[in-house]
Amino acid sequence: MSTRLHAQKSRFPIMLKITVIMLVGMLVCLFGQTGQARSEKLKKEYLIGYCGWSLSDIYYQLIRDPGMKSVKDKIEKKYGVKIKFLLKGANNARKQIEYLEAFKTRDVDGVFIEPWEAESLVYLVKEFLNNGKPVVSVSAGAIPGTEVEYVAYDNFMGGKLGAEVIVNKLNELRGEDWPEKGGVIFIMRCVPTCTADATRTAGALSVLKPIVDAHPNLKIVERVAHCSAKEGYEVTRAVAERYKNKLLAIWSVDETSMIGGGLPALQELGMAYPIDDPRHIPIASAGTEQPALMAIRKKLMDESSLMPGPTVGKVAMWVMWRWLTKGRKSLPEVGTTLTENELMGKLWMPCRVIDGRTCVTPFNGRWFKVDSAPCPQ
Repeated sequence: MSTRLHAQKSRFPIMLKITVIMLVGMLVCLFGQTGQARSEKLKKEYLIGYCGWSLSDIYYQLIRDPGMKSVKDKIEKKYGVKIKFLLKGANNARKQIEYLEAFKTRDVDGVFIEPWEAESLVYLVKEFLNNGKPVVSVSAGAIPGTEVEYVAYDNFMGGKLGAEVIVNKLNELRGEDWPEKGGVIFIMRCVPTCTADATRTAGALSVLKPIVDAHPNLKIVERVAHCSAKEGYEVTRAVAERYKNKLLAIWSVDETSMIGGGLPALQELGMAYPIDDPRHIPIASAGTEQPALMAIRKKLMDESSLMPGPTVGKVAMWVMWRWLTKGRKSLPEVGTTLTENELMGKLWMPCRVIDGRTCVTPFNGRWFKVDSAPCPQ
């Protein structure tokens, strides 16, 4: 009896050790699923859906290459993984819905979205998020009421900056009483239901509308050019021929319509006066792509709000990778300013992390807001 009892006592410390080892193993396994150790369990290959505007759009090409590509290349080299993009693009809400449905079928690991009409994508974005798929909205607008992460320059501020340049230039050329003399300010839209269009235009109108409302002889004329050089030419020519010397200024929501169409129309009509000519029609747009910089350099255009596409692309790719591998909680807190890191390198413009609920289109995630400025400045 005493021998059997002694054997049981001697086994007890061994069983206790085994139990402790098992518990520790379980904790390590659990931590590996939820904490920083998640980054150690990398897949060999990641498939990321990219649903954008037209893939030929110059600005979004800059976001993807050199922006996203520069960070993607560093990730692949450092971690030994392969990242593939499933690229789709259309200036059309119905098509974007089809593409997101296709991403579901392909079971992508994450989604980048440049929304044409953000509201139309809410239910699909929520599906991806509920299934643990990161969704990063890029540049065009956030997805309202969702927990996406949004990386973009300030579209509202871009419109506002351009309108301020127009008003200052009119004060300089025509005197500060120019609103009392009346005339027409031409606003060239892309598609009014497009999220980026609506937000940029709201920024421009925040400056121009109070002035127009206070002066009955002054008015705003809007036309839609669908981000098309051909249509930009047609609508600009029609407005210029109708209002002639009453045309005071042009603000365009995009550069393709203005540089590719609007400016040639003014040149053909002999109305593209240099910026130091009192007859000059101040012109502002959003984008700062190469054609706009050339027009500014030639003194044919006054301002193009700075939209640093490569910086937006770098930050967006870094946010996606961190969310994929370390979880959403690992992303920077609101109030953080990003300027550089190992994967992004040094950013051309600072990026500030803002509460998405303060955005013009409120959402429940973070806004990685890349600074913007008027060009030239």
